[in-house]
Amino acid sequence: MKNLSLSNIIYGVVAVMIFIFVIKGFVEYMPAIDAARTEAAQNKGYENPTDEQKSKVKLSSKVDNQVKGAVAGDAMVTLSMILLFAAIAGAVALPVFTAVKEGQLKGLVYMAAAGGILLVLFGIGYLMASNEPYEKYGVDASGSQMIGGLLGMVYILAIVAILGIVANIFAKRFN
Repeated sequence: MKNLSLSNIIYGVVAVMIFIFVIKGFVEYMPAIDAARTEAAQNKGYENPTDEQKSKVKLSSKVDNQVKGAVAGDAMVTLSMILLFAAIAGAVALPVFTAVKEGQLKGLVYMAAAGGILLVLFGIGYLMASNEPYEKYGVDASGSQMIGGLLGMVYILAIVAILGIVANIFAKRFN
């Protein structure tokens, strides 16, 4: 237990999560392949195909690969989202714990100010964004405005970063 560090705990949690999602993929594969065989049997003229009729249907490797890809993709998207939220929680929580532990509450004020500035920039981007729905991509009006707000915030931050770089170059030239 002497060498138990935060990074080892994180590696262990990630390894267990990957193992769980691999098992989840195997469990979801059988019903998905059964559904593909049922659909193929129905296309051959069987209304309610039995297991024997479904077993006679040979799926092409393309269909089999599509089923495998869909099952693996679903599991990996879920895993990615869980890891993303865990990373965000860690990125927010660990500096807070460190600042409280070390008694540097001024750092918490700076962190809160940075979060407030990001919220204001998002609000500006959100107000500038169009709320036109994109049915082709399954995005409604509120989702469209939310995406536009995030893009607006990124554009504003990119412009500020570029202006900061240019200002830094000029400041170095004239000093």
